[in-house]
Amino acid sequence: MSGLNLSVAVIGAGVCGLAAAIRVRELGITQLTIYEKDEDVGGTWLNNRYPGCGCDVESHLYSFSFAQNPNWSTAYAGRAEIHQYVRDVVADKKLLPHIRFRTRVVSMSWSAAESRWRLKLAIRGDNGSVESVDATANVVICAMGPLSVPSIPANIDPAEFDGPVVHTNEWDESVQHKGKRVAVIGNAASGVQVIGAIVDEVESLTVFQRTPNWVLPRWNPQHSAPFKWIFAHVPGAQRVWRTLLYLRRDLILHNVFRPSNFLAGRVSKLAANWMKSSVPPEMHDAIIPNYRFGCKRLIVSNDYLPAISSPKTTLITTPIQRLTKTGVLLTDGTTVPADLVVLATGFQIQKPFTSTEVIGSDETTTLAEKWANTRDAYLGITAHGYPNMYLMLGPYTGLAHSSVLTMAELQAEYVTRILRRQMQTGTPAVAVTKAAEQAFVARCEKGMDGTAWKDGGCVSWYLDKPGGSPSALWPWTVFWYWWTTRKVVWSDYEPKMVLPLKMRLMMLVPTPRRAVKSVLLVLLAMAITRRFAVGKGAHDWITGLTRKLVGR
Repeated sequence: MSGLNLSVAVIGAGVCGLAAAIRVRELGITQLTIYEKDEDVGGTWLNNRYPGCGCDVESHLYSFSFAQNPNWSTAYAGRAEIHQYVRDVVADKKLLPHIRFRTRVVSMSWSAAESRWRLKLAIRGDNGSVESVDATANVVICAMGPLSVPSIPANIDPAEFDGPVVHTNEWDESVQHKGKRVAVIGNAASGVQVIGAIVDEVESLTVFQRTPNWVLPRWNPQHSAPFKWIFAHVPGAQRVWRTLLYLRRDLILHNVFRPSNFLAGRVSKLAANWMKSSVPPEMHDAIIPNYRFGCKRLIVSNDYLPAISSPKTTLITTPIQRLTKTGVLLTDGTTVPADLVVLATGFQIQKPFTSTEVIGSDETTTLAEKWANTRDAYLGITAHGYPNMYLMLGPYTGLAHSSVLTMAELQAEYVTRILRRQMQTGTPAVAVTKAAEQAFVARCEKGMDGTAWKDGGCVSWYLDKPGGSPSALWPWTVFWYWWTTRKVVWSDYEPKMVLPLKMRLMMLVPTPRRAVKSVLLVLLAMAITRRFAVGKGAHDWITGLTRKLVGR
């Protein structure tokens, strides 16, 4: 490494921010600060405290590869268990000294003269006071999380209702729902979970549905003691299980969303039949979507359909006009009385990155202005005009079929490759080229053509705007994102960070691990050529490929 010392600021102590911070620490960077607006780590799993909150990805997959947990209680863990897992990782990795709680990054601007970001912080005190503080960092990693800013419909004003109004992302645990008349507005992921959890505890439940969702059953067994023991004590067992879960999602589930895939039609028919069998016939028209399977995020629940079929529950599809003092006023003039209103209305997924004022190298354009029409970012990680700034789960890198923690880890590893090269070459600042950014976005937009996310016939939060591109999602498999980010294409960045000759020569010397890998590849190539008696052309191709791999 050169004498260049980088200071790194990570915004957010959710799972994405922690993944980035851990990888940065492994580089030997000690000037690391994590700014967290809340009083604890966890992000989504700290704030979403509503009844029934949990993950719709298997626990053994929705976890860090470097901190696998053999003791998950069920296949799909609940919020509290996931939050405790995150806290355990923070303690194990000794990250607490680096975290500044109750600290919000209000704005940040790039100083070309200093090759660093200037940050304005708002620190919340014990008495509710707010102190404004300035800070700097050479590198900023934005990990605010797409599920951190609640979305409240324009026609909903909580002040118009005399009772409590709570959003699922800001659940007030002091609010009592038991024995009350509860109105739940929204029936997507969070709405489905809270509806299934509270239906048996309320006096009555009214569910306001704007659009039906595709619902699938969930197999969520309790993990037995022998099951946990195997993962804890048998080498590689948990990694194999995790790999199988990943392959099932990447090879099968992902294909359901692709253009002209025979699985989509078959699965949608099976789902529709199961949904119809779970509710009375008079509800069939109301619950079966008229858009393509997968156009919106799939709902995985065993509790939702029985809950809306309960005698306690009324499902309303008439649009809402507004809230009144006593309940919910519909567009047909009907008022539905309620004691408690729950807003399960989702998130503003584009807001976290743009709610902080970010001014780049031109000293005038904010990130919000850059993204006013299209959300452009290279690999979803870095944006042209914003040197030394990296995004976690930025545009075109969310997932509808697998674990976003895997994406976060891949992005964190990619960022640290750039930071390592900066330190090796003594380069204080680096930025992606506009051409590389535009080419990446164009590839992603083309990759979305024909998918359920873009052409499925619905309006979803995947889209950057109605009729726009589903910039919230990665078009392809997780494997392909790994392949795309496994190496940095240095020509896509400015300046060109060329390693010193001595360092390049040292990289040619194989490590023991690389040597073993090369030998195994040679043996595999020999076995293939002999076993299948391939022709000379194929033999030459395999031999050439093997030599390239050995050369690495």
